[in-house]
Amino acid sequence: MKYVNVLFLNNVVPACVVSILSACVAIGLVLGGFLPNSDSRWCMWFGATGYLFTFIVWHCRKLVFLDISCIKQADSIQKTDAIISMGAFLKNSKSMLVFWDSTYVTRLWCVFELSGFLHSRKPNSTTELAVCPLPLGVAFVLGHVSLTLFLFVLMTLEDAMDDAWVHILVVLVLGICCFTALAAACREYFRNVQEMQRQLTSFTCAQAKSQCCQKGHEGARAGSLCDREIILHCIIAWFGSVEEFELRVRNEVKTLLSQQLADNVFTYRLFLQLGSPFFWYRLGLVPSHREDYRKMIAELAYVFVYCFVVYPMMFKLCVLACAKLRTRCCSLYVDVLLSSAVVGLGAVFYVICWLVNIYVFQSPAREWDASIVSLCMWAPIAVALWRCFPVPL
Repeated sequence: MKYVNVLFLNNVVPACVVSILSACVAIGLVLGGFLPNSDSRWCMWFGATGYLFTFIVWHCRKLVFLDISCIKQADSIQKTDAIISMGAFLKNSKSMLVFWDSTYVTRLWCVFELSGFLHSRKPNSTTELAVCPLPLGVAFVLGHVSLTLFLFVLMTLEDAMDDAWVHILVVLVLGICCFTALAAACREYFRNVQEMQRQLTSFTCAQAKSQCCQKGHEGARAGSLCDREIILHCIIAWFGSVEEFELRVRNEVKTLLSQQLADNVFTYRLFLQLGSPFFWYRLGLVPSHREDYRKMIAELAYVFVYCFVVYPMMFKLCVLACAKLRTRCCSLYVDVLLSSAVVGLGAVFYVICWLVNIYVFQSPAREWDASIVSLCMWAPIAVALWRCFPVPL
């Protein structure tokens, strides 16, 4: 899972850029007559291929300190020296990346390392700390694949959807089938964050786990110090006392992690990246109006209305619903139904936006003006949604 997260953090932006450029190449080939005009299909195929290839093969060079690799685990003397010197590593690090899961704050080493990094920063300095939930990369990849498959199926069925209500029904059914598991995972994530807050509220070093002690000190040399003893020695040296350290964990660390795991995870940028298949799909509709350049420009404007405003709002509403409905239901069937309802909410929001754009704004005579009016209406709503409705924890 960590490897997928590393790919997610480093390769998603290049993959999105390459996929958009690939989709634009497909548009050029269709408009130039080199490819048959088959609506969104060529843009989807070019975009998906460019995205997948770049996501897998893109290589990013960074100098990192990975504790489990850089600290020699087999040699107890070198391991002790490295733990004692951890303060120097943390102080000289420009940034810190934390892969968080539900067990993170129960491990003494993890809490010690994070608290040490915060302690090494100046009081008013900007902390270069990023917290990435361990399931995020996998969930993003699965969500992106599900969305791509959803749009491919939607394109296949489009010929039979002349009626608007058939289109609405297909979107609702396909959306619920493709994204219910993702909504369930999102609700589980918020339950884990809530449990983390509870654990940090009553955090003590005595209750925190240490790998050395859990293994019963197997393989430890005679006379070698326990990892817990070394960490506690460092805590007293850095923070003055164990009690002061525990107090900082309950306040500073808890506040920072809660902030990082809410709005700093579910950002507008993340939703744009997740919605890149929508961009390929909408862009592929542009050549269908090649006979009338006004309609083609209007369709291009709607690409930006949907991809930069409507779809991110839809994702944001689903995340807010998952946060509010995080509590697990007593029955598995009811719990699945609740996750399906979250997806249904997003699908209904999309349908409302689609109907408004179709029946309120669009007119055959002034489609370009209609797309501008649509953008001017939805953009302030999107800004208000992000400003006024943070992700609750």
